Amino acid sequence: MKKGHHFIGISIPREVKEELQQIQEVLDLKTYFNKVTYGADFHITLLFLGEWENRKKVHVWNGLQERLKNSDSFHLTLKDVGIFGNHHRPRVVWIGVEEEKRLSDLQYKIKEEAATFDFPFENRPFRPHITLGKSFKNKGLPAIEKIKVPKLQWEVKEIALFQIKPNNNPMYEAISKVSLSM
Repeated sequence: MKKGHHFIGISIPREVKEELQQIQEVLDLKTYFNKVTYGADFHITLLFLGEWENRKKVHVWNGLQERLKNSDSFHLTLKDVGIFGNHHRPRVVWIGVEEEKRLSDLQYKIKEEAATFDFPFENRPFRPHITLGKSFKNKGLPAIEKIKVPKLQWEVKEIALFQIKPNNNPMYEAISKVSLSM
């Protein structure tokens, strides 16, 4: 594994990415945010590993490959548009997914595996989302409450270890994957 920032996450299928890009356009996010997520980079982060020790990242990923090999696939459904931060100055605008116990269980297993190697967790709850834009420009706010998010559903068949490649488009590269049983 190359040095740098990494995260464990779920890729988003093409048909959902297309809908997310349409929502970005309707909201005109380029007007309001410095960074608008590139379509190929849409994902749900399960655990951000950052620049944590590379050897520990490898151990966690190897452990997950073994631990998750008999885990079942599951379905996710888009839910709503939301923000992180102050409504007048949001840090992030995102699309959420409907609550799914198997997603929460999966994220918990990943955290458990990382905890065995003393991963330094952030003290905040898991809020599964797909980032649409971040780094607010201070130019008003799009009317996110008016957006009707279609209830698109997809099957999560794998998780991936992503490497972050700053200043590239796409910026996230899946460098390894774990398949979930069907």
